Amino acid sequence: MDNQIGNRLRELRKGLGLTLNEAAQAMTERFPGETKIIGNTLSKYEKGERKASTETLKMLARFYGVSVEYLQGESIDDSVIRFLMDYYNETDHDRIFWQIRSFPWSLWGRLENYFVGNGVVPYNVPNDTYLLQEAQAHDFEFWKKHFGWLVSDYEEKGLRTVMGSVRYLKDSYGKVSESAFATILATTIAASNEVQVYPDVHYKDSSNSEWVVKNSDFMERIIKRQKFLNANLVPNDEPDFIDPYGKPHFDWSFTWELGLPVVEIE
Repeated sequence: MDNQIGNRLRELRKGLGLTLNEAAQAMTERFPGETKIIGNTLSKYEKGERKASTETLKMLARFYGVSVEYLQGESIDDSVIRFLMDYYNETDHDRIFWQIRSFPWSLWGRLENYFVGNGVVPYNVPNDTYLLQEAQAHDFEFWKKHFGWLVSDYEEKGLRTVMGSVRYLKDSYGKVSESAFATILATTIAASNEVQVYPDVHYKDSSNSEWVVKNSDFMERIIKRQKFLNANLVPNDEPDFIDPYGKPHFDWSFTWELGLPVVEIE
């Protein structure tokens, strides 16, 4: 087994403060339907005396909250970006971070705001989940181009990054749960656009005088996107449920989900 993989496995296990037997037991409990690993086997993986199968390598990566590429020697910088790409393309509903994607403050919501607000995708994409084209969504270079600033120790024009936050982001990779790391990423991305996302919030300057941030192109695109989504909402014919008072409550669907013409806005 490649020594790089063994070194990464040992580093991740020790980072969690687990012995070989404790890590093996935790893996078995978390993935009962997959290959059972014992401490002796895990030790051989770490020493490079035994090669893990592709499926076992995927399981080890999931257990430690990293990518297979990271286990194989990929840099932390690239692995952080790959986490974003894999998160966006995740289809497994059982993954913890998948379950909170519908919340606006989630990493999913921040990515949507970033893509629309920065004009990466047009506001009128007829889809309420995947905004990127297939080629973009799976293009690692595309993600590095747009989110390389997350792991850079310098400031770029229009994208301010605090060095301490970047170091914390890197230090957290592989040491916290996937859902926790997704939250950290969401917070970091939001921090770079927070003023633009909430332009009508009142602030006070040093003289205690209130001022309001003017609307930006970023915010105007976000607002236009929301108007587009609202214009394409259609109430379902059948009620979703009827409350105890006999009042029906209808769910909504988008025009493109029902095969109806997409409504464009001015």
